[in-house]
Amino acid sequence: MGIFPMPSSGAFVSISDAGTLKVCENGKGQVINQTSPSKLNGGKEIALKAMINLVSRNLLAVADALGNVYLMDTTTTELEIVKVLSIETGA
Repeated sequence: MGIFPMPSSGAFVSISDAGTLKVCENGKGQVINQTSPSKLNGGKEIALKAMINLVSRNLLAVADALGNVYLMDTTTTELEIVKVLSIETGA
């Protein structure tokens, strides 16, 4: 569903419709870190739909299918969640 290069660490981040976020090294493509932001936030695995790099703030914004946006720190390959924004969606 999305891919983002992390040149400073020689890795890239990918998100999937299965709800997982993976950090892989560029050279061999091996997984360095794998997580599910929605599970870390106390829920079940929810599909990840979009990813935007906020370069000036060293953040990665990852949106799930329920409208939650996870702001993640890109200064390390751990991609810790800094803030979760819950955005209600209506019909």
